[in-house]
Amino acid sequence: MSAFEADPFFQYARTPFATSEGNVDLPFFVYEASIFSSGYWIDLERAQALVVNTGLEAVRFENGKALIGVNFYDYRNTSVGSYREVATAVAVVPKGLTPPRFPFLSLFGNMDKVAMGFYIFDLPVTTAAADVAGREIWGLPKFVTQIDFARNGERFEIRVTDPDAKDTILKFSGVGGVGAPGPLFDAVLLSSKHGKILRTVVTTRGGAKFRFAGSIRLEVFDSQHPMAQRLIALGLKDAQPSFFSQSDKLQMRLSAGAPLP
Repeated sequence: MSAFEADPFFQYARTPFATSEGNVDLPFFVYEASIFSSGYWIDLERAQALVVNTGLEAVRFENGKALIGVNFYDYRNTSVGSYREVATAVAVVPKGLTPPRFPFLSLFGNMDKVAMGFYIFDLPVTTAAADVAGREIWGLPKFVTQIDFARNGERFEIRVTDPDAKDTILKFSGVGGVGAPGPLFDAVLLSSKHGKILRTVVTTRGGAKFRFAGSIRLEVFDSQHPMAQRLIALGLKDAQPSFFSQSDKLQMRLSAGAPLP
């Protein structure tokens, strides 16, 4: 028995899901990973443009803004092997449901008690297996490309390349400021598949360090790739995060998505 099999966090009954790259057992497990997570406040109208005709609405937070997350993952061991991923997402609720009264505080709460989740609008990954699993199981907008990750002490640099033009879509880099330990947050993904909205609970553990932004910047290049165009339209061409966290101890469980009625 491996250390992971002996760990109650991963002791869940699993069901195979057939994909074009082979079966993937669900829940999907992330055994070892690092995450660099950043959040940005943007105009609500710009955020709403991302979810037109999806059955979702961008959430207005306590400051009157919408929330965009840009997260980098270095998955060293998962249900489909090792790969890298960059997720860009907006906080949303399904139309007709009431957003939390205090949306920011709800991020710290129980995901079974809130309607709010995150809609991912771009999700580059580095392997075909990860690409197919995301698209065929959850309807996530994945595409395969090169994601470079360099690290020197506290400094890091992440680059995402256009798979066709081979130019740079974005660079996320810098050194975080002073910080303090904190939790990794559970989350809800709201995605679209076969005309249905899927609700997927993401359970995490491992602990993180919350930091001031320091010198960290999200630099978006003048690429013709749709991911770059969306980030530029959101006003994130050379943006400093409003908040930032990182962890080298991330573990996750992703359930199969449940279609909303």
